[in-house]
Amino acid sequence: MKGSRLILVDDDELIFWIVQKMVNNLNILMECLCFENGKLAEEYFLTKEAKDFCHLMLLDINMPIMNGWELLESLVNKERTDVIHGHILTSSINQSDKAKSKTYSCIHSLIEKPITSEKINQIYHEFLDRFKN
Repeated sequence: MKGSRLILVDDDELIFWIVQKMVNNLNILMECLCFENGKLAEEYFLTKEAKDFCHLMLLDINMPIMNGWELLESLVNKERTDVIHGHILTSSINQSDKAKSKTYSCIHSLIEKPITSEKINQIYHEFLDRFKN
């Protein structure tokens, strides 16, 4: 497996702290990068460096500057989704968001906030299974 990184894209800094704390408590050894909007995450994913890693991404939908859907569209259009195992992390789950999330092959679930340690552990092991080779 290539190197791996946890990517958090959310405009709520408390989410960064909570998820990083849970990851540490679960002894998950992954570098964590946090982006407060989709534009900053897009800039990272377009770097040469990003190609060298597999990414477990937790993505909020509603953010300023570039929202989660816009980020996903950009990454699909630029063919950057092959190294992403993504999950939408949102405070409002409506059926249209759930349906839309299923149209992206790199998105594997839609998770309602707050996220739990059990859910992080589950998606981490799914990520490992996907990228183990």
